[in-house]
Amino acid sequence: MAEDTKPGTSGPSEESPSGEFSSTVLEIPESGQPFQHCGERFILVLSGEIRLSNGETNLTMCEGETIHYEGHREHTISSTTETPASILIVTSP
Repeated sequence: MAEDTKPGTSGPSEESPSGEFSSTVLEIPESGQPFQHCGERFILVLSGEIRLSNGETNLTMCEGETIHYEGHREHTISSTTETPASILIVTSP
């Protein structure tokens, strides 16, 4: 998942060279693009509403909701409104 190239990234790099967990806050636009990556992700929606799609399932998540998933399956994250959503992503190696 190339989330490290999205605008609004802050905090340490998503790819932690020490093999530890890392976290990133992202602004999610209305249009999403498909991603695929190694490792696991935990997402907390900080503001707004997002849609997480993996080809089989479409989930709509609101502020305060969380999800944990493995990144090896292609997936897309997008805001459900014109206003970008804000999420916290915790990444495992």
